[in-house]
Amino acid sequence: MCEKCFDKEIFKFESESDFIAFEKSLNQKAKFLKLINSKHEYLNDFHYTYTCENCKQNWWLSIPDNAWRGYFLTEKNAEDHIKNIRSSDKKKKNGCLILLAFFFIIVMISLMNSCVGSSQKFDKIKWNEREDGFYLYREEMIGDLTENYLKKGTTYKKIISLLGAPQNLNDEIERTISYELMTDYGWDIDPVEVKTLKIKISKDSTQNSFKIEHWKKQ
Repeated sequence: MCEKCFDKEIFKFESESDFIAFEKSLNQKAKFLKLINSKHEYLNDFHYTYTCENCKQNWWLSIPDNAWRGYFLTEKNAEDHIKNIRSSDKKKKNGCLILLAFFFIIVMISLMNSCVGSSQKFDKIKWNEREDGFYLYREEMIGDLTENYLKKGTTYKKIISLLGAPQNLNDEIERTISYELMTDYGWDIDPVEVKTLKIKISKDSTQNSFKIEHWKKQ
């Protein structure tokens, strides 16, 4: 720096009027400052390099644009300034990635808890609990019921003891008994979705197989 160029640096132009005032000052010193073509990696179309022909100090000018407030700094300080900005931007980016990862983990945990929460251990009493005509827990219990209770060979008598009377009488042709798991009416007077447990009974009155029928209105 010398009396021919500038005696202070500007790390950012606070407003458009600040930059206009700076431009006037720059024009007044034009005979001492020479615009040079710099190939520095930090410079782009909105950066200019000036050199003072008196003290040979290089100055970098970055023109403000929207949120970017620009600067007018000596070459060394400009390099450090840009490094600090890039480091800050990188930290912000990494911070955003960490927040996104944290949010993703929270969502996954919530989904897993939701899946776990949607299944329940079979309970003979709760199996038949109803509210407004709808079974409250059957759909959530069906996994545990079919995995741990409805084994092939289970007697018809034990099935009735566990689940109560079926929705239908023993179908002599299909030899099945049925239990409603869920019925959804939506906004209709007729069901729009139904899930039913159907248990096939062998001739010796033991369980042969079971299936869950899921019907949904198209």
